[in-house]
Amino acid sequence: MRKVIFSALAAAALGAASFGAEEELELATASLDEMVAAARGAYRAGDEERYRELVEAASAKFAPADVYFALGDVFLEGEEPDYGMAVAAYEEALRKVEPSERLEYPGVFYNMACSYARLGDAGKSLDCLRASLDAEPLFARYARNDEDLAPLQDDEAFRDLLARAEEKAAEEELANMTVKPGQAAPDFTLTDIYGREYRLADFKGKPVVLNIWATWCPPCQYEIPDIIAFARDHADDVAVLSISVDEAGADVAAFAEQYGINYPVLLDDGEAADNYIGANPGIPQTYFVDDKGVVRGHIYGAAERDLFEERFERLVSSEGE
Repeated sequence: MRKVIFSALAAAALGAASFGAEEELELATASLDEMVAAARGAYRAGDEERYRELVEAASAKFAPADVYFALGDVFLEGEEPDYGMAVAAYEEALRKVEPSERLEYPGVFYNMACSYARLGDAGKSLDCLRASLDAEPLFARYARNDEDLAPLQDDEAFRDLLARAEEKAAEEELANMTVKPGQAAPDFTLTDIYGREYRLADFKGKPVVLNIWATWCPPCQYEIPDIIAFARDHADDVAVLSISVDEAGADVAAFAEQYGINYPVLLDDGEAADNYIGANPGIPQTYFVDDKGVVRGHIYGAAERDLFEERFERLVSSEGE
């Protein structure tokens, strides 16, 4: 399962640390991700008493809801996810937040839907997926092809739920576009992480895929591998550009190198990105610009490879209009 977002934290690699012995973890200075990783390690080692101690210690140091959201996440990490422990942690986390705030966690409900499907509980899976899509209909793009939800694929209620969410998502996506289809893409001149200058107008004659993102954004991190693969496979067909909206001083170059980004990473000047996402500054957002510099498509939120391909096919078919 590729989780849509981490439930409560912005950490991109929650649970990367592994702690088991008490001497390896200083509770007074340990971070939340270190403590929940240690708790997971203790549980998997069969030390339930140590697991409870670590959870209690973390709950005394951090917001208890955040502790259980993080536990749900880490129990889904790795090659052998524990779906039962994940949903138990998520349910406990949701009990610790106000009922009116629960729909602020669509990623949690999505992860629970996948987990319940894996556990064979189609009813709870559908209930959680409904809650997730009511709050964030864009998640329907993941649900349709998510292997964890495969047990629901033949369920009419599942198909109807996705169809309604996709229709709502399409309406929201159009509303979220600062530059509408058929309008000229705002020109810009920006430097990349190596100091080279790029001007959008210089790419006329070739379609452009423009991704607006930031290093601190988990959904942005989620889609980067698919953008890398798309850029590699369409190197002769399209120019893939990205604009980082990170604050000055962020080491965007180091991040790009770590991820192996193979397309130009441009640094926002405070205006260029705003011309594309000013009406709704959520990221990531991706614009598809034809060879004449006209916007033809858009993706709001993180996307996977198949959606990039679909939008690109539309872009190519629109050329000449």
